[in-house]
Amino acid sequence: MSAIKPNLLVLDQSGGLMMKWGEALSRDYDIEVSREAESAYYFFGEMAPDAIIAHIENRSMTSLTIAVRNIHEKAPELPIIAILSDSITSTERQEILHENFFTHLESDIDFDELKIILERSLDQGRLLQERFYLRQKFFEMDAFELGGALATQHDQIQQAASSGMGVMIYGDPGSGLREVAKKLHLLSDRGRGPFVVFNPTMLSVEDCRIRLFGREVRDGLRQKGLLEMASHGTILFEEIGKLPVAVHTELYRVLVEGRMTRVGGIRSLPVRVRIIATSSLDLLEEVRNAQFHEGLFNKIHVYSLSIPPLKERREDIPALLRSYLRRFSRRYGRDHMEYDKDVEAFLTRYSWPGSIEELRKGVELAVLRSGGQTLRLSDFGVHGIDVDMLPLSYKKAKKLVELDFKRRFFDRLLVLAEGKVTKAAEICGIPRPSLSTMLKEAGIHAADYKRRAKMKRAAAAR
Repeated sequence: MSAIKPNLLVLDQSGGLMMKWGEALSRDYDIEVSREAESAYYFFGEMAPDAIIAHIENRSMTSLTIAVRNIHEKAPELPIIAILSDSITSTERQEILHENFFTHLESDIDFDELKIILERSLDQGRLLQERFYLRQKFFEMDAFELGGALATQHDQIQQAASSGMGVMIYGDPGSGLREVAKKLHLLSDRGRGPFVVFNPTMLSVEDCRIRLFGREVRDGLRQKGLLEMASHGTILFEEIGKLPVAVHTELYRVLVEGRMTRVGGIRSLPVRVRIIATSSLDLLEEVRNAQFHEGLFNKIHVYSLSIPPLKERREDIPALLRSYLRRFSRRYGRDHMEYDKDVEAFLTRYSWPGSIEELRKGVELAVLRSGGQTLRLSDFGVHGIDVDMLPLSYKKAKKLVELDFKRRFFDRLLVLAEGKVTKAAEICGIPRPSLSTMLKEAGIHAADYKRRAKMKRAAAAR
């Protein structure tokens, strides 16, 4: 039985590195070679390498280091080894040492030493992936570690995750179907393996086959398919009902036999993946209408889950809001952010046509817009309270409207006054002590506006 070798991407503009070590490397690795820095990022996306070797020469140094930065930003856990040519000057060498390489080697290194370093780099990459997995498992499970409407499905999710069999997740787009699939993956015994997503919407039959099974062409180029990339992990088919019918039989045969052949290839490769799928269509009805392969349906539809849209589980919104606020405030260096209570009231009453995805993006944008440590309605692009969302108690509604007016008024006032309360009091004609009290009641901090004004002046001076 043939095993899948680690994938190695070699960035070698002159071709000298491959002439020297190409044959020896190919015994233990599936190798792809990029002769141009511009194509390196394309190869990285197509083949999902386990490690990269970059041959840094004087003429290619700038373009290759830029390519390496782009790749590292996309996959910080991927080990990249730099082989430094003799043409590199000492000044250039100092510059390269500041780049995100796993290690820097001389071009005259012995191959046995290179092989040991490659093996260590792969081990390091696996450790970083493990850390990424643990971080996801314990910190990125926000959407479905909640109570509320999804609490009743927790046992079903646990049971489906531990079975290792196919799972079908039904729900509207944007309802968090991918998050449920990710939780199924992380809770399963494949959780430390890759999690690959494929959406066949608007793809042709040939495109679907190449993306799923990979391809081989006459010039020796090999492209990994998603089923190969997901080896020992999980592949998620989003909107599987839109997968072309012509691909159903081939996919079913691969799942039954546990083996596949790349498009244009002759070598049979093992397939060790778990299938999870999502759909907004009733697939059983599609099977009855001969629009979906019955065998493929039975292979995937062992467990089924139905996820309600966010508007039908509003009790989850406060916990989601807190979780997304923690995530994005941490990401953008704004730890320990809080939010106004009227923000929670507004979000809970909102209709959410875009469901969870809209909420997630809304909180992220609000964090970026916010100038202080507290999220306000204005940070969500909401100016003024919607009467339909107010409580029916006249006194409570009036209080909310007055509070919203004060916050918008004082926000504009302190922007004009650059956070100086004395100057703001002179502009609006309110005694300074009274204005200070009103700002405190509205939850507005003048110091935030002073800091923003200072940053604005500093940016203008550059």
